[in-house]
Amino acid sequence: MDYPVIDPVGTGSNIRTLIRNSGNTITGVGRLLGLADMSTMYKWLRGDALPGIDNILALSILLNFSSNYILVTKEGHQTWICGANGKHGGLQTLRFRIIPERIC
Repeated sequence: MDYPVIDPVGTGSNIRTLIRNSGNTITGVGRLLGLADMSTMYKWLRGDALPGIDNILALSILLNFSSNYILVTKEGHQTWICGANGKHGGLQTLRFRIIPERIC
């Protein structure tokens, strides 16, 4: 089975849209997440890096969206976060299973 691949640029664009639509500012959300350096947030928004699972969860709570709506795959789908295959550190290709109607 082929697993979808997360699109970092699409995900960053989606995060930017979700923040704007929520009425928050990028800087304000970065502060609420406790980011010491806003460059981390801007790396996410440009697609240079992806937020970790803990930050995806925090974003979903802050923005009042399910975490499933934050990640975007190269095929343009939102994805369920059920597991990853990859190395730690640096930008990498993460692969996630899409499992409809399942909470992981």
